[in-house]
Amino acid sequence: GNCAMCTALLYKDISARNRNPMLINQAIDEAIRAYGFFLSGHDTARMANALNTEGIIYRDKAKTKEFASYYDTAYARYLLALDLVKRSGKGTDMLGMFYNNISQIFLEYKNDPRGTIRYCRLAQDFNVARNNRAALTYNDNNFSEAYLALGKVDSAIYYARDMLAISTALDLADRRYDSYDQLYVCFDQGKRYDSALHYYKAAMDLNDSMTSLDKTKEVVALQEKYNGVKKEMDIRTLNAENSAKNKEDRKS
Repeated sequence: GNCAMCTALLYKDISARNRNPMLINQAIDEAIRAYGFFLSGHDTARMANALNTEGIIYRDKAKTKEFASYYDTAYARYLLALDLVKRSGKGTDMLGMFYNNISQIFLEYKNDPRGTIRYCRLAQDFNVARNNRAALTYNDNNFSEAYLALGKVDSAIYYARDMLAISTALDLADRRYDSYDQLYVCFDQGKRYDSALHYYKAAMDLNDSMTSLDKTKEVVALQEKYNGVKKEMDIRTLNAENSAKNKEDRKS
């Protein structure tokens, strides 16, 4: 079960970079397999986590225009996961993540920024109570985008600045990059072009430093994982073909 979950997230990670629909479908299959495994063991918390993982992967698939309807599937999986945790009282440490994931559906698909803010507040309250500061940067990002969608630029800037402050304090380079990028978008929309340019340059400078040795190592590691996954898929295909051939041979 855990193995299937890891494989699902790996396929998702690789498919996101390679835009390979076959891999993202494989990721969905692995997440469904993980859910089935946890269901048979009555492991409620991990069942909810598997449903959430399915939702994340369906959302990734939905970002391709022709598959946009999969946002509905992602939303349904998130709600199922949320309901499972609330009814069972197990896996409550994941609630903040579920609220945040649901908030993205309202932003990206339902065109309902107020819905995003509603779920983001639930996530924020959850994360503040537990001092989950890194998680708060994701809430801040969604708040900022929702307020931009409502044309409230000052509020959007407030949350983007908070995201930057936390990311800097925790030394999270990837979150700091997203903060600079979000501040650039905010100031650009607010027609404050000097500040927009400042944050655009900051994002580019940080990106350059991130694409140095560490980034190269990450790409190499990911390529190795990709080769491993591809090899596994080739073996599965070969086994399926051999099985089909054996059936044919037995018939003749």
